[in-house]
Parts: sequence; structure tokens; C-alpha cells
Amino acid sequence: MRSKILDLYLETRIGKRRVSRIPDHARPADLNEGYSVQAALVDSLIERNGGEFYGYKVACTNVHAQELLGTDGPVFGRLLSGTVRGNRARVPLDSFFVHGIEPEFAFMMARDVPGATANGKE
Repeated sequence: MRSKILDLYLETRIGKRRVSRIPDHARPADLNEGYSVQAALVDSLIERNGGEFYGYKVACTNVHAQELLGTDGPVFGRLLSGTVRGNRARVPLDSFFVHGIEPEFAFMMARDVPGATANGKE
């Protein structure tokens, strides 16, 4: 999947370039398209940088975050092996163009959790 949406996201991610607002032509039409673009972005980043898909991150787990991002429930993101750090990791500040501290909790599952669609149904 190559699209204007994907091209913009790749350009800003690789170039560490901020945008004040995602242009209308680069906004996914709905959550399913957003997840499709995300999957294509992850595939493109792995192809470019190496590594592998590592797991998921859940975001917008509270009403305030959901209101800020215009969603009606939690959303998930894909993690890449190159972005995962262990305890006491030192990460150079210039590796990122957005700086902030956000604690994360990770869990290793004994086995895969059954899959679900974006609307929560198998």
C-alpha cells in the first residue's frame, strides 16, 4: 500500500519533521483505514531499518485522551523491536524529535491472545 497518507507519515517519521496538523488529504477516513496505514508504515520502517514487529501498545485509555484525539475508545499501536529498551537503558536525546517522559508497562504473555477486529469482534 503506497498512498499520499503513507508517504507523508514516512517522510515526517524518517525526517524527524513535525507537522502542526495532518493535512486533510492525509487523514485516514476511518479507524480501519488508519490501522491499514499503520500496518503499511510499520512494514516500510522494518524494510528500511531492519528489526521486526515486537508487540502492541494501547493508547487513549482514558476519556480525556480519547476526547483530545477524537476517538470513542482505546486504540492500539504496533511496536518495533528497534524501539524497545530494557531496564536502565540509556537513550540519546537526539534519537527523538519529540521529548517527553511517559511511563509504559509491558507484559509478556505465555501465549497469543485471540485476535479481534477494530470493533472488538472476531
